[in-house]
Amino acid sequence: MCDFGRTLIVCILITGMTLTSVAQHAPATSKTATAVKEKVEGLTAQAHITVIRTGAPEEFGDFISHSQDGFTFYDVDQKQDVTLRY
Repeated sequence: MCDFGRTLIVCILITGMTLTSVAQHAPATSKTATAVKEKVEGLTAQAHITVIRTGAPEEFGDFISHSQDGFTFYDVDQKQDVTLRY
């Protein structure tokens, strides 16, 4: 009985470690996100842009910068910098 309990605990720990390592992988970038990223990479600082997010009103502003994860623009209506992820 004691060996069965140890085996069960080891199996649970291995399963938990496997699920944790799988969960840490970054998700693949969608086609839409890739298209947005390519478009953003072609922008210059202070370019006037319109951002259309799914299920949200259009946002207008000036492009500031981009990174591997997203981009930042100055929203003229909110009067603040907004950073969005791809």
